[in-house]
Amino acid sequence: MLVIFYLMVNKDEMSYHVFMISSFPLDSKLKINELSRIFDSKSESYKLFWFGALLSKIREDKRELTFNELVDDMIATAWYMVSEFHLNLGPSDTMEKFILALQDSTTLKPTEEKGSIISFLNSNQFDFIEKTKKVLINEVPYRILSTMVDLNSDDWKKGSKARIEMINRNDGLIYKFGPYNGLNTKIYIDNDWAKYIKQNSVFFEGWYKYNLIEYLQKRNPAVPGIPDKIEPPIERKLVDISKFWKECLSFKSIREIYSKKTLNANDISIDHFIPWSYTVSDEFWNLHPTTKKINSSKSNNLPDWNIYFPLLCDLQYTSYLLIHKHPKLMDVFMNTSKNHFSSLEVKERLYLKKEHNKQSFSNALEEVLGPQYLAASSCGFKRWEYNYEF
Repeated sequence: MLVIFYLMVNKDEMSYHVFMISSFPLDSKLKINELSRIFDSKSESYKLFWFGALLSKIREDKRELTFNELVDDMIATAWYMVSEFHLNLGPSDTMEKFILALQDSTTLKPTEEKGSIISFLNSNQFDFIEKTKKVLINEVPYRILSTMVDLNSDDWKKGSKARIEMINRNDGLIYKFGPYNGLNTKIYIDNDWAKYIKQNSVFFEGWYKYNLIEYLQKRNPAVPGIPDKIEPPIERKLVDISKFWKECLSFKSIREIYSKKTLNANDISIDHFIPWSYTVSDEFWNLHPTTKKINSSKSNNLPDWNIYFPLLCDLQYTSYLLIHKHPKLMDVFMNTSKNHFSSLEVKERLYLKKEHNKQSFSNALEEVLGPQYLAASSCGFKRWEYNYEF
């Protein structure tokens, strides 16, 4: 019995779990040992996204697929990672460049739903869509089977038709090919493989995600929260933060940092100064009240540091003074802070230290916020200023 192990991280409990994929006996016709090595070489992202697309289709009980269906799934899966989270897929990654070009050329949003992206990819509105898809099928449909087939280096240099013929002679493959027909080329999932993968779908999904996270972390070493950036985000609830700022408004009039207009408790929207799509966290010191309209306009852009950081400091320092002046507000802050500080040391240094003046508070906040701002800027998050005609 062959056993495949992989590691899954439970980030909430800060614990590690080893899972096992139970396999067919070793005399099975399935090449399970060979499968376990398909991610040994991950110089490009395509193999990972192709395998992820295969898993998705097998879970949907699809056994006959076209290259085009799988490439569409690859692009739509990577869309959030590139357009919303600004992750780097590789220095010369065709898919990353394509997604960025498509985003610049269309009205597709960074948060576009997967189905809408796939529909657009097949709308034939741009010639470069089909050209890029053809580039993506040059190698990955065949190379992902390289550990399962007996081909030499010269064989891999041959054209698609010749490679299909040679690969199809092998037994125990996850899929085999129909006649080559460009993007309409079909693959046929082996029934035994489909049954095996479905029976162990949770484990295969974890194994795939582990390898994807490992790949992305190597190419984005300064980016936090990679495990939270491989799928569209779950809706975030910031009701407790909103409640805190509304309580502040009950004690003092407060101006919004972008428009400089006085805030109304009935029109508060909580903004992440450094976009959530970079930090993937809801740290108290990065959150502040704005209006729904302005928050929507700012989107996931970076406020100009020189203009808005001093105003953010003023606002946060005001909250610091209020919580130390009003015991009721201190209680609200302490309750809110349970879910919005990953570091007790930062909480104490910024908000619980009693001898802060405005300058010392500003210096402390800059020490926490500044490095993350610079890192987000280097990742390509666009600079933003409030439009007073908005």
